[in-house]
Amino acid sequence: MIRRRFSVFRGIGRKTEQVIWNAGVPDWQSFIDAGSVETLTPKKYDRLRPQVDEFEAVRLWHRYKRAGDETALEKLVEYNQADTSNLAEIAPVIYEGLCRKVGL
Repeated sequence: MIRRRFSVFRGIGRKTEQVIWNAGVPDWQSFIDAGSVETLTPKKYDRLRPQVDEFEAVRLWHRYKRAGDETALEKLVEYNQADTSNLAEIAPVIYEGLCRKVGL
């Protein structure tokens, strides 16, 4: 399940993902509940962006459509899932942090 995967993000490989799990953070909800999002520096936060950007997504789609590359399709599906589900989970935390910052 994508919500338990951290390796879909740029700069986080299988080894780092295992370290995260071993630290007691089994999924994104645990990461958010621990308040980890608010403690990220801009550099670390940038690393959480998916390894695939919108341009690579288009290339993956064409590789799948033209050559039937199932691996390209799997990577594209992971990108789309991460792009939508992680934003939905992180958005409330970021919103609350911004509200506190501006005094709302």
